[in-house]
Amino acid sequence: MAELLHYGFVLLTGGRDTQGGPVVTLPSMQNRKDPGPDELVPCLKYYIQIPSEETKRKGFSAIVDTRDGSWANLNMVMSCLRQTMGGYLKQVLVVVHEHDKRANQSTSLGSEPQFVTPNLLHRYIDPKQLTFDLGGHMEYNHDIWLRNQLVSS
Repeated sequence: MAELLHYGFVLLTGGRDTQGGPVVTLPSMQNRKDPGPDELVPCLKYYIQIPSEETKRKGFSAIVDTRDGSWANLNMVMSCLRQTMGGYLKQVLVVVHEHDKRANQSTSLGSEPQFVTPNLLHRYIDPKQLTFDLGGHMEYNHDIWLRNQLVSS
């Protein structure tokens, strides 16, 4: 499991959405191959067990950063999120470029993806709760987080 987590396919940075629910991020793959379900599902299952039951009941917000072409198979990503998070999945925010016509066309929440630009993302999650790559102010180092998590497990 540690090896899969090391790749950083999925991040649980400690950020919270505007209702206090945990934020799980599927970051840009930065020219790496998108993971398949066999890699994505175990990571999501691991992360969903970390927050308390009370926090989970507030619902997870999933952020999927597609701006560099990552996560091209959004149907697969959505399937993995639904499969692992079930009723805990509150919203899926797919980050697209500023000029993407899909951005903010609907305001539906729940298991259907909401396409947002980085600026519109701030309507759902305060910039203090987002990492720098998403236009936020939160410092996050996945290697340090992983090292601390594996020591405490």
